[in-house]
Amino acid sequence: MQSERHDPDQADQDDVAELRRERDALAARVERLESRRAKRRRLRHIAVALLLVVGILGFTVSAVGWWARRNVADTEIWMQRVGPLAEDPAVQAALGTWLSDEVIQLINPRELFQEVLPERGQLLAVPLSGAVDNFVRERIDRFLASDRFERLWRAANETAHRAAVRVLRGESDVVLAQGDKVVINLVPMIDAALAEIGSASPQLLGRQVDLPDLSVDDLPEDAIPRLEQALGVQLPDQFGQVVIYDRGKLAALQDALDRARRWLIALSVVTVVALAAALWFSDRRRRTALQMLAGLALGIAVIRRVGIRGQRELLDAIPNEVNRAAADAISDRFLSPLLDVTRVLLIVFAVVAAVLVISGPYPWAVRLRRRALELGRDVEGRMSSRDWLRQHRSALQYGGVAVAVLILLVANLSFFGLAALGLLVAGGWILLDRVAGDEGEEPAEAGRDAVGAPGPAG
Repeated sequence: MQSERHDPDQADQDDVAELRRERDALAARVERLESRRAKRRRLRHIAVALLLVVGILGFTVSAVGWWARRNVADTEIWMQRVGPLAEDPAVQAALGTWLSDEVIQLINPRELFQEVLPERGQLLAVPLSGAVDNFVRERIDRFLASDRFERLWRAANETAHRAAVRVLRGESDVVLAQGDKVVINLVPMIDAALAEIGSASPQLLGRQVDLPDLSVDDLPEDAIPRLEQALGVQLPDQFGQVVIYDRGKLAALQDALDRARRWLIALSVVTVVALAAALWFSDRRRRTALQMLAGLALGIAVIRRVGIRGQRELLDAIPNEVNRAAADAISDRFLSPLLDVTRVLLIVFAVVAAVLVISGPYPWAVRLRRRALELGRDVEGRMSSRDWLRQHRSALQYGGVAVAVLILLVANLSFFGLAALGLLVAGGWILLDRVAGDEGEEPAEAGRDAVGAPGPAG
């Protein structure tokens, strides 16, 4: 009887023990699940971070690659950059010095005067040759300001660039000079400058010279002998040529361009996929988007800094002041579009980041949105009343004019932009007059009518 009385207690204890075992098993299982979840979360964060790094690095490298491809390998873009340099004073000064030296080499005025002057007049050879130098440089400066020079400049650069691109792409083994060089052929430009000088002083060349009519399509190895025959002089093989790609570097450039052409598209695709995957796998996409924008902005800052530093190092390596100014103008034609695009991208990234932050669940952002909403409703309520417009009509009108003046001072507007701005200011002024002015004057008119009108007789 006593043992039977203790059986329920024993059963209760067994039940409690069983419940404890189940509890411990469930706790262990929960711990394992939480551990796995934490591990997956860590792996996910690491994967997102790696994808961001790959995407940001890919963006930085591919952006430079596309810029180089567009500005160096595209002849039309190249001409948009190089063509206007014909009118740049710094380039004209450097090119004028180079052309003058080449022409003086052909004329050789000191030797000419030593031949024609008597023995007692040999002392005049040096000052007379200096006068000829000044005359030649003056005529060349006039030639550089002519339309013919601009046509020759554009044609020479376009011909040389198309040939260089064909060679670099492996589409042609023909270059504009002997050996593995690609050059800008300026012999026709020298020929045109000589014609300009000969028309002003026919005897300056020592005799009547029938100069050949050379074009940029004439290869230097064909044009130079014709010029030698006309002038009766011996010229060096590289006369009148500016080397673009030198011996020993052409093959390396061909290989580099071939690799860039094959890998640039693939790198761009990897960049887009990596950035999209980082957002897809992230469990905190707003934070990931902000990190992505910060990384892309850092990549753009690196591109800008490298470009500016490269330009500075290029200019520091040029000892001649005239050539340095020309190199500055040329490099600026290629660097400025890159800086402009990166500046726009930085502004866009900053605006997107600001929107993401302000629209986020952060307490200060929530308060800011609430206050902005309340302010907007208050302003809307005030402006919906014509009384407010009548009270502030003059301030709004003159404020619009002030904003227009500020825009004119800051922005470089075209004719259509100026017309649109003028119409906008005039339209706003008239609209305010119609909306606020008419009703503002009615009470005064009504008051005058009430005061001035005669009352009823009697």
